[in-house]
Amino acid sequence: MKYRYRVEAEVPFPLAPMIDLTFLLLIFFMVTSRISQETVQETVRLPLASVGHIPVDASHRDVIDVCEGGKVSIAKKMMDRGGLEKYLQSHLKSIPHRKIYLRADVGTPARIIKEIVTIATEAGASQMVIGVYSGIPLYQQ
Repeated sequence: MKYRYRVEAEVPFPLAPMIDLTFLLLIFFMVTSRISQETVQETVRLPLASVGHIPVDASHRDVIDVCEGGKVSIAKKMMDRGGLEKYLQSHLKSIPHRKIYLRADVGTPARIIKEIVTIATEAGASQMVIGVYSGIPLYQQ
């Protein structure tokens, strides 16, 4: 008895769905990176430091901006110290091990920065990065 073997033709890999998926991912990452960049205030003049760098990925951090007068904002929403404490306690309770990116203006007194660091630490922040500007500052040109 002779057996007949079927010869199966190779099916080419469909590239069109892969190209669509690539473009969708590209658009998704472009939109999410834009959202994470919009949470900082442009009016904060960072202090000059000889060594420092911007965090590569600030998307998983709460960005706290401190303006020259000591006004505090998170995601461009101004709040007082009590509001900051309530926000951080509720936010860090729901997302444990959340990191903080503190951007204080060059004219902010050190005691205000110390108060904010204390509030964030007591609320449960696991890591805090303090923003500095390394290079020729824009406000001295």
